[in-house]
Amino acid sequence: MKANRFTILVAALLGLAAVLLFGAGWTVIRAGSFHVEVHEGGPDGCDFSITVPAALVQAVAACVPGDVLAVCDAEAAEELARWWPLIESASEALARCPDCELVRVEGYQETVVVAARGGQLCVDVDDHGDRVRVAVPVRCAAGIVQRLVPDA
Repeated sequence: MKANRFTILVAALLGLAAVLLFGAGWTVIRAGSFHVEVHEGGPDGCDFSITVPAALVQAVAACVPGDVLAVCDAEAAEELARWWPLIESASEALARCPDCELVRVEGYQETVVVAARGGQLCVDVDDHGDRVRVAVPVRCAAGIVQRLVPDA
């Protein structure tokens, strides 16, 4: 009888652990990721790519003390606070909007594209064989910017 209770207890604890791990994994996946990719053209060019889960970025940003994060001077912080409602509304709209190209600038052998794709703000730069791609989850970036705004 005691072995049966022990087995049930172990099974319940393992089930709870599985649910918690699934929930944590789902949260990390749902938050998206920051992605930076750089390709330097030419014979000596190099490639660099890094993807960081947005949940990790948010966790690290939450651990940074406010005085360290406040890199803006008082005037810049006030200006950011003044514009915060617009930034917040725009980021919510961008997170919900269908995939679209927001801005395209083309020049001789160079192109810059800013687009919304899958809840991410993407910036793609092509310049004479060099290429930079940056993708940032809109909601996560807005949350980090909000930490810069006093009383937001």
